[in-house]
Amino acid sequence: MKQNISIITNALLIILIPFSVYIGITFVAGLAGIVNKVPEMATLFISRNFYALTPPSDAEISLFLICYAAVMAYLFVGVNNLRLTFSDIAKKGTFSQGTSDRLYKAGIAIIRFAFLKYALFGIFGALCLSDIFSLFSEFVPLIVFFLCGKFILIIAGMAEQGEILLEETELTI
Repeated sequence: MKQNISIITNALLIILIPFSVYIGITFVAGLAGIVNKVPEMATLFISRNFYALTPPSDAEISLFLICYAAVMAYLFVGVNNLRLTFSDIAKKGTFSQGTSDRLYKAGIAIIRFAFLKYALFGIFGALCLSDIFSLFSEFVPLIVFFLCGKFILIIAGMAEQGEILLEETELTI
């Protein structure tokens, strides 16, 4: 079990490193649009993710990118919390104190990210680009992240039950 948890922990770390760079690039692109002109990368991102009936202004693109970077940073914190929790499980054992609380927080962060991203893309697409299809195209990622978060919440519930049983066993002895 410890080997599998170590593999998951290392895989999450490998994923988080380029993800943090992507968050930084997105944030810088948003700031660049405020200070100067929106970079070509940002307009390419918009054109790949939305079917714009009306072209967005540079200010709208910049605001969207900064908000998107903030939402992704929130996911980063949640996934990093999950990685640290798995690392502690590998070191201290499955039912160490506080494991269920940290798993619960990670699961909630992933679920919140799902809804925040859906709302951000839906609101930006519908209001700024007249793209009602963004509400439908972002539905599948919403469901995937929601189910992943729920799965982590189930694991948190099982860890909480394990912590209670371990505490009862220690009190009995």
